[in-house]
Amino acid sequence: MLFFAVADEPAKFTIEGNVVNSVTGEPLRRAAVALQGANSTSNNATLNADAGGHFVLSGLPEGTYTISAEKQGFEHVPPISVEIGPSKSDLTIKLVPFGRIAGKVVDDAGDPILNANIQLFRAAIQNGRRQIQPAGTGMTDDLGDYHVSSLPAGRYYVSVTARPELDGAAYARTFFGGGSDLGAASPVKLAPGGSERADIRMQAVRSFAVRGTIVNLPENLHPYLNIARRGSVLAAAEAHATNIDSATGKFEFRGVTPGDWVVTAGCFERGTQLFGSAEVIVSDGDAGGLTVALRKAIELTGTIRSESSSAPPLNIHTVYLALRPAGDGSQAAAGVQIHDDGTFIVPGIQPGEYVLAARVGDPWYVKSAHMGGRDILNNVFTLTPAGVDESIEVVISSGGGEISGTVVDGTTPARSSFVLLLGPGQERTQRIDATGGFRFGALPPGDYRAYAFPDLRDLEYTNPDAMQRFSSGRINVTEGARQQVELKLNRTVY
Repeated sequence: MLFFAVADEPAKFTIEGNVVNSVTGEPLRRAAVALQGANSTSNNATLNADAGGHFVLSGLPEGTYTISAEKQGFEHVPPISVEIGPSKSDLTIKLVPFGRIAGKVVDDAGDPILNANIQLFRAAIQNGRRQIQPAGTGMTDDLGDYHVSSLPAGRYYVSVTARPELDGAAYARTFFGGGSDLGAASPVKLAPGGSERADIRMQAVRSFAVRGTIVNLPENLHPYLNIARRGSVLAAAEAHATNIDSATGKFEFRGVTPGDWVVTAGCFERGTQLFGSAEVIVSDGDAGGLTVALRKAIELTGTIRSESSSAPPLNIHTVYLALRPAGDGSQAAAGVQIHDDGTFIVPGIQPGEYVLAARVGDPWYVKSAHMGGRDILNNVFTLTPAGVDESIEVVISSGGGEISGTVVDGTTPARSSFVLLLGPGQERTQRIDATGGFRFGALPPGDYRAYAFPDLRDLEYTNPDAMQRFSSGRINVTEGARQQVELKLNRTVY
């Protein structure tokens, strides 16, 4: 008699659960549910929850999956990781509803202002730096009413600009809370799914013209031209009408309200960036005779050299250099073009204050950076058109220090947290390993502070004032030294 072995059919499992509103707990009917297998594309599935927000996914082999849900009017949330085998029958996916901000815009007599432009701004934190970002737009109707919807929870600043009146009066940009810039504005705190009101009253004032000439303007090129309040964190014009004659370079802004302004202009000529700016004060009359001289953007050059007798040769392409505008996290850093021989170029730089961002891979560290005899490694420095001949020298060295250790949550090793290390020119982050451990190598000598947090996404760690309320370990690093520390997890709400 012959016997045949029949392979057992792999066990099949089920994921079952509900999609609900995270604020009200109400079920979300017809929410789109998506399942994805961690190691296979054959087990992916999508479906819509039923009228009660309930879903069932059956016939799934044992394994690791991610599951997510979406519905119009709700924020996108990260997928949930699920291990099945046995089945899961109590999964709840919570979606966060969007909110809205509405209000009315009136003039100083209480009459509605029609077709006024509403702009929302939001302070977001990216890589530890606070940045002001556009967050939404709207327009008032014939009653002066507006609303901006589909807004995630957060703190918003609401501003309005309006067209000048026919009699020569105009409205300066006005923020909710008063003033023409963020410094005097009141934030609107929007809860998940919330609805907040921000009414704004605008005052009409006399407006004037700003006239001038762009000089050194290449033929047949039409430059960009902008006017913005001096010192404003918003490098945006207030929708003033602009006239410019590209043949003569003469320009005119109308509807400019009293205040200190900066006019900027620029263009590209055969790949070379030209720019210029001029300040003007508008008080009780038109401002004329302004000159905006275009000139080539600053192009910095420099060299990178290494000093070590024991480390492997430096791979020049592991060096990262960038010039970051000082004090303004919303402006992008200027990238550096590094050549194989260690020379580099920083093209298209405008005058201003900068800091040098420099990193290199282990076992190397940035030892020093000088420009024209000035130490610029961890210091703010000023670039002027007269300084274009100055060269930057960056020295890379090996033998830096090391900080390693563990993170504890109470008395036990922490899980899934992050370590933040701040020191001389250093802003390093690292996720702890499975044992709660971490290691930072190739550190320049100096004093450091180490912190542990469950999450770093909303932490303004480049702001010393913001970091004062958190506990940290202070560590002194010397060349070649290895330090071992234990950090306590910060669970302070920030």
